[in-house]
Amino acid sequence: MKLNKILFIFIFMSITIGATYTYAQTNIVLETIDEININEEFNLDINVYGDNVYALTLNILYDSSKVEFIGNNDNVEVYENKLIYTWYDETGGTNPRKDENIISLKFKAVRSGEINFGLNGEVYNLTGEFSDINYIGTSISVKNVENIDNQSMQLENNDSVLLKELRINYEGMTPEFNKDIVNYYLVTQEDISNIIVEAIPENINANINIIGNENLKKGLNKIEVEVNLKNNKKIYTIYVTKTNNLELANASLENLAVDSYFLNPEFNANTTNYNVEISNDIYKLNILAVPQNINANVSIIGNENLKEGNNNIRIIVLAEDKITKKEYVLNVYKRNIREDMEYVSQKEIEIEKLSGLLEENVENQSTNNEIIENDNNNGSKEGKNIFGIIIIPVIIVLIVVIAVVMYVRNKKGNNN
Repeated sequence: MKLNKILFIFIFMSITIGATYTYAQTNIVLETIDEININEEFNLDINVYGDNVYALTLNILYDSSKVEFIGNNDNVEVYENKLIYTWYDETGGTNPRKDENIISLKFKAVRSGEINFGLNGEVYNLTGEFSDINYIGTSISVKNVENIDNQSMQLENNDSVLLKELRINYEGMTPEFNKDIVNYYLVTQEDISNIIVEAIPENINANINIIGNENLKKGLNKIEVEVNLKNNKKIYTIYVTKTNNLELANASLENLAVDSYFLNPEFNANTTNYNVEISNDIYKLNILAVPQNINANVSIIGNENLKEGNNNIRIIVLAEDKITKKEYVLNVYKRNIREDMEYVSQKEIEIEKLSGLLEENVENQSTNNEIIENDNNNGSKEGKNIFGIIIIPVIIVLIVVIAVVMYVRNKKGNNN
């Protein structure tokens, strides 16, 4: 039965769109507040703008170690670090969603830090076509500021060697600071000799040691920011290239994509870390990595024999100057067999819902055609009735007139 429904979907789409695809623009936007305290609750709103939406499946990605989903929404499946929300127009096409909030998801902050919410999925229009989606994620800062004394005590007692902030006195450092990202990049002119680095640790008792930010030489320089606490140490690195030819030192990607899978967040040349979730039977990804400078060299490391759970794939771009490097990282999560079965089951449910929607659309279209045909038939009958009401009496009158004229002529003839 499911196979028949799937076949029905493809046949219907082929008839409807003539085996071609047309794409409309749909914006799916995540919105929430900018800042919240730990242990407080907040809502994540999902809004849709642009084209009418008749069915959708959305994956909402988040850091479950920092926020907890506490909502009780219908059609929401909860997984370790994501939610899957499905919806379709149960009226068969008379009540689409457009320019409105489609769902609010309730969370609770359980740990301080910057939390990014990502989004991907599929959206369909009335004829079952995929809409061209523009996903816009959001982030929220969770502050542990119940009171100053308590905050200071917690900072003194934890063993964090992470940075809270990292800034330099020149623009252009990429990616944007994230305490979990340790590699950063800057290309600058040759007249720069020193770079001021401001590094603030999460733990106020941690020691900061900055090395290599003075007397920068031409070519590649490495600035290291060491965070030390007790016997723990973490190093953040800023790779600085001094050059008069910025294009030769261009080690950024023009495009990065994985065949059949979404990147979270969406690709941006200045974003170096991405998340990808793949099925259990995948052992190698088909990765497209195109450098902005066609003379740059791209190498991919770690894209072999992917295991269940977390995998890191490194895409290293070596600029045309053969000195400047930039590393992009794919954090690939490979589902286990149980998770894969749940994922497939969810997809089958979505297909059944979409199939039902398309069947309703076909039935509605057939009903509309019958109504139009009946209207045409009624119009024809009304025309015939009008013909009978107007023409037949005229014919009768003419016959009577002719009969009277003939009678009068015959009468005159007899008299003569």
